[in-house]
Amino acid sequence: MKEHERDDEPDIDDVGGSAGGRRPKSTFSGFGLDLPGHFAAKHPAIAALLLVLVIVASALAIPKLHFDDNLQRIFASRAETSESLTSGRNVVVLVESERAFTADDFSAMRDFSLELQLLDGAEFVLSPFSMRFPTADRDHPGEAVFPFDIKDADIGARLAAYRASEPDIRPLISKDMKSALIFVALDGTLKRGQLRAKLSDIRTLSKDFTKTGLTYELTGVDAIAFDISGAIKSDLIRLNGAGCVIAIVLAFLIFGTLRTTLVVAAPALVGAGVSLALFVAFGFPVTVLSNVVPILVLVLGIADSIHLTMHYLVETEGTRRERLTQTISDVGPACALTALTTAIGFGAIGATSNAPLRELAILGAAGVMASYLVVLVGFTLIAPYCRPPAKKRRGVLMRAPVPAFFERWALGRTRLVIAVAVVVMAGGLWSISRTEMWFPLFQNMPETSDVRLANDRIEKAFGGYFRLWIDLDVSGDNALETKAGWARMKNLVEKVEAAAPDYSVLSVVTAARWLGEPDRAPSEEELAKLDTAQRTQLLSPDGKTAHVIVFVPEPMRDHTTLRLQDAITTAAKSAGAQRIYGFPAVLRHNALPMIRQLAEGLMGACIVAVIVVAGAFRWPMLAPALLFPNVLPLVISAAALHLVNNGQVNPTAVLALTVAFGIAVDDSIHFANRYRLERSIGLDVDEALRVAIGQTGRVMIITTVLIAAGVMVTLTSAFATVRLFGIMLILTFFVALLADLLLLPAILRLKWLRRPKWFAET
Repeated sequence: MKEHERDDEPDIDDVGGSAGGRRPKSTFSGFGLDLPGHFAAKHPAIAALLLVLVIVASALAIPKLHFDDNLQRIFASRAETSESLTSGRNVVVLVESERAFTADDFSAMRDFSLELQLLDGAEFVLSPFSMRFPTADRDHPGEAVFPFDIKDADIGARLAAYRASEPDIRPLISKDMKSALIFVALDGTLKRGQLRAKLSDIRTLSKDFTKTGLTYELTGVDAIAFDISGAIKSDLIRLNGAGCVIAIVLAFLIFGTLRTTLVVAAPALVGAGVSLALFVAFGFPVTVLSNVVPILVLVLGIADSIHLTMHYLVETEGTRRERLTQTISDVGPACALTALTTAIGFGAIGATSNAPLRELAILGAAGVMASYLVVLVGFTLIAPYCRPPAKKRRGVLMRAPVPAFFERWALGRTRLVIAVAVVVMAGGLWSISRTEMWFPLFQNMPETSDVRLANDRIEKAFGGYFRLWIDLDVSGDNALETKAGWARMKNLVEKVEAAAPDYSVLSVVTAARWLGEPDRAPSEEELAKLDTAQRTQLLSPDGKTAHVIVFVPEPMRDHTTLRLQDAITTAAKSAGAQRIYGFPAVLRHNALPMIRQLAEGLMGACIVAVIVVAGAFRWPMLAPALLFPNVLPLVISAAALHLVNNGQVNPTAVLALTVAFGIAVDDSIHFANRYRLERSIGLDVDEALRVAIGQTGRVMIITTVLIAAGVMVTLTSAFATVRLFGIMLILTFFVALLADLLLLPAILRLKWLRRPKWFAET
């Protein structure tokens, strides 16, 4: 058995531990995924041609990227909820002034509303000028709240009179008279491109009226979606550009020479480009979360390149081709397995019924595997031009030794390390039990967005503008014309109003009160007196379904808002409501099942990944040995949500943990592979672990720092969800590194986990 003499600063020629010894044929399976590397080594010209074709195809595809501008897809997961979201295309215009509105301001807003009504594709406009006094009002029967010739002195008095006589229909003017809302209903058949053009037309029109001292901001479901789409594009460019620069700089710090840096970075950059081209190949749009796939693929590709390059540089025996073949045989299967486990992590995301998350699962898994093949083939083609750097030119990270702390504690205090890990796991699980599932809409919007800020101001001044629809069957014996049917309708509306007295409620009961006949259903002639924008929303076209519309804020803005919406739902169901739907209902009820589905996928990914790894090593007991040190970082990171996200678990957090597991297990694979290689030449358990900690541990530290630095660019994102995604990944990576260098070696020392005798073949 070869002796391993190691000083405080290992020479690069010692990085391989037993590199100079000829190892026996490997018992480690990479499921054939390392074969492209061997093919490229034997047929470099053919491999280079194929790689060039891939690069050209990717370059042609990337300009065709498109960005998701459909907010419905983020939350909807079932056909009926998706359908319920498309009940009209409503644009909300927030009109504001720094002072209370004057008569001139109302005149300008009226002109703006009239221009909106003339807009091609506008079905109707609901504005403060649509509001009328009830027909039974003593002083202003049936009059417009804001007549054409209104004077400054009359504004406050008429508003006060309207609020006193008609509390059910809000005047769309804030109490301080500094804000107003205008609703524009656009043709529901407009396609996304046409809808974007209409919003642009409204913005252009609003600029003509800004000169009067009023400001206009558009919002609504579609306006929010287009705002998110634009921010996604900016994020994609910024995150991936910064990620490339950081990755190249760190690669140079590791190896210290430009040539080696290019060998490491070039294949990974091509792999990231291929992952972008896959968006076009699959026909998927770039979403808030899937825009991080290319940067993840980039840093993972560089991590594989580092493992391959460092191993190649220490193989000093034989010709370049022999050294290259040995590197592909020794490290290629481990890299293949890490790509496979990462793909499993991404694939687990597909357990949800949400379309964007299923797309992310496909793109992530396919991108990681495609990048692995590109990196392996690219490394094989250009590695022969790479030479080991002189000791004085090596990068800072390459010269740094692994702290002796890890070896001392993992091998000298094995039981204590395992006991502490068990206690930490128990504490983490208890902490997770105290978290809360939560997924607010505003976290999916850019924080500096004018649309988001407008939403905040609307909710403070008006309570909300999202429409919660409640349907009641009014056909047959339940017809509104019957005494029992009308009593049933009134009971529903009164219960909803009692559940949320501060929210606006619109229904046929509201119309009856406006007409001064609250005890009977309005006739068709009487309903014709209402504004078209109100009348068309009260009953279905066939008259068999009555609609109750409640204007609410997003349900998960805070706990009070959530309780109010739940109270509305409970009240409506108790009054016999046939159906409750709309965007607020989707926000309330679809997000939580999505989180549960992702959590189930995460558990499945953990189990499948360790079984695959154990099967590749042909070592069944390796599965439980890997499960504990790789689940522990997930538990700690999830518990840390109390610090980084107010104890709230959202789909992004579970998604980050799922992806992080697939990536973090990579270090465990490389560590176990190094341990296998050292045992295969005759080293005992402790000596093999020492070499794995001292040598592979250094590469693990380097790749963890590099991956974390690459992911750190997500902290500059305009989206809180993307920043949380990055924080969770980085935290999990570093905790996983500690677990792999402390806990995994300690577990591998346990006798019941020892590999069978044939594992240590010589």
